[in-house]
Amino acid sequence: MTQLNLDILYEIIKEIHSSDTQSLSALALLCSAANHTIRTILFARVRWPHENRHDPQSGLHFFPESLWPYFKYVALSIPTIPF
Repeated sequence: MTQLNLDILYEIIKEIHSSDTQSLSALALLCSAANHTIRTILFARVRWPHENRHDPQSGLHFFPESLWPYFKYVALSIPTIPF
């Protein structure tokens, strides 16, 4: 079996991402190359704090350090505290 060029895989994944983000989770299980490529697309732009990443005991959670190398742009949205 011939190996798929990673540049071509990246372009295919970019097309899927623009139309169907949920399919990327299944595609990430295909192989480690696909998983790495998908992470570079999914985590290129992140926002913090994220609505679903907190709990009453420990407060806000940041992304795991294993994902940090994939970040290209991080938007910080510091909530205003009324005085």
